[in-house]
Amino acid sequence: MSRELALRKARERGANIPVVMSTIEAESNFRNVLGQYAAPSARWGAGFGQVHPAWHANDVRDVAARLRITLPADFAAVPWREGDQVWDRFARGDRTARAVRQVIDEIILRNDEFSMELAVQVISKIWDASGREFDRFLRSYVGPGIPPADVQRRRAMLDRWQRELGQAPAPPPIQAPAYGAVRVPNGITITGPGLADVDLRNIAFFVGAAGVVALIAWKRGQLIDREV
Repeated sequence: MSRELALRKARERGANIPVVMSTIEAESNFRNVLGQYAAPSARWGAGFGQVHPAWHANDVRDVAARLRITLPADFAAVPWREGDQVWDRFARGDRTARAVRQVIDEIILRNDEFSMELAVQVISKIWDASGREFDRFLRSYVGPGIPPADVQRRRAMLDRWQRELGQAPAPPPIQAPAYGAVRVPNGITITGPGLADVDLRNIAFFVGAAGVVALIAWKRGQLIDREV
């Protein structure tokens, strides 16, 4: 059901569906779970997209307004200055940090629609801000230190979703051999593919009584005469 929910939310927002689906699969395998799958919840991102409310507070407010969900009053003071650690503030009894944890525990993890809506919104916003270039998107969404192996893992997921959704890039067209013309010794001119710029030294001609011509071609230097 969560995959269907992701597809529906991505279509409703006009998002890049393969990017949304591959990111959610990579982040949570389509599970509405706590980040790192461990407590305390104030430390990690959460939900289908592993979004942390403290760093995407405006998106949390937007989604809450659309879905008519009431946020904790103290959440109005979020976000904070960059680098301020949620868990450290929560451990000190900070009211806004408690509000962040309340959003994670009581709203995101208990409301699949909210969690998915938030994931799709954040993914779409970062995708657009990155110029819709996948590697830049990953460095922004995951972090600049994303390991190369994780980039490859996520790109493989993106490619698979593009194929499944019929959005894979078209294969390059097969280049037909260029047509050319060869004039054989009896005055007959033969045209056909693969005869462009052909070296006549690589061709042997056999002309039949009815004027039918057989051509045998090889690359010079590849045939070696041997005594039997």
